[in-house]
Amino acid sequence: ADAYGFALAGSMLSQNGQTIEEGLQIFSDMRSELSRIINTDNERIYVMGFSGGARAAFYFALEFPDIAAVVGAGAGFPQADQISQRDFDYIGMVGNADFNLNELLDTERKLSKNGFNAALIIFDGGHHWPPSEVMEESFLMLEMNAMKAGIAGENQQIIAEARDLY
Repeated sequence: ADAYGFALAGSMLSQNGQTIEEGLQIFSDMRSELSRIINTDNERIYVMGFSGGARAAFYFALEFPDIAAVVGAGAGFPQADQISQRDFDYIGMVGNADFNLNELLDTERKLSKNGFNAALIIFDGGHHWPPSEVMEESFLMLEMNAMKAGIAGENQQIIAEARDLY
């Protein structure tokens, strides 16, 4: 995250078993606090989560139209076929032995079919956060998408990194 200038923030109040409304309120409060203490680029607000947090990240993006991307690890969004084209990108990450692999494959397929800029990174592993190199790949993708959308300036070093990766 540091290499790409991202600030990562999370809430100690968020947990499994909360209602969507509770999660949305926690997220809204956290965003307000972040805006107060750090300078954020409002065109590049990304949400990320693991497992149930990945599903919550989808709900946040559906509720807050200024969210530019959802990065979800270890869980997809079963209702993806019900989402019409929105203005956020999707990057999924999942282990090849994760019990939610098929769900993430299905989420990426449905979102792509509906016109989303969607990608899925599959790594060796089970149901856990991806290794650091996979996380870095997702940050690289976010940078490339921002350049493509014209909300980030062209960066030849990042373009070369992407070229070398793919």
